[in-house]
Amino acid sequence: MKKRLVMGMMSAALIAGMVLPVHAEDNTTGGEMSVNYTQGNTYVISIPKSVTLQQGKETTAEQMKATSINLAPGAKVHVKVTEGITDGAVTLSLKNGETTDKVTSKVSLTSGGDVITENTVVAEFTGSGNDIEPTKGTGTLHFAALQDGMRAGEWEGKLEFSVSFVPAENTESTTE
Repeated sequence: MKKRLVMGMMSAALIAGMVLPVHAEDNTTGGEMSVNYTQGNTYVISIPKSVTLQQGKETTAEQMKATSINLAPGAKVHVKVTEGITDGAVTLSLKNGETTDKVTSKVSLTSGGDVITENTVVAEFTGSGNDIEPTKGTGTLHFAALQDGMRAGEWEGKLEFSVSFVPAENTESTTE
């Protein structure tokens, strides 16, 4: 008896669901279809691998370039120094030397210019093409002359960079 009651209730629910009205669009004689495609942003940024500093003479590194770039209008690619700059200078240490064997060289975007700090945008790229130079920042780092009287040996320091995509709708201000 219970089985028949349950079966009857289920049958009634199914039948009630079948009689609900369905809404369909009227037939038309024309219309339109949107056809879309989105090309992704692409870029290859070239950052010099090394630079050899000199005593008594400013040294200029090779310029950073976008060797291949295709960005949406208003989009940008930023290159920033993320590590290795302290008080506007890179620190070099004597390899195999004492921990106190250190020397610094001020780093700027122009010859004798203001020093840069960590997270400074040193190059900004926009547009599309090959071998594109920066549109903001120079993309060229200038290193102040090393002091005279340094100990003999190989000195080394390191700068680390980040390359980031900035979408067109991003209105975030950047450090220059």
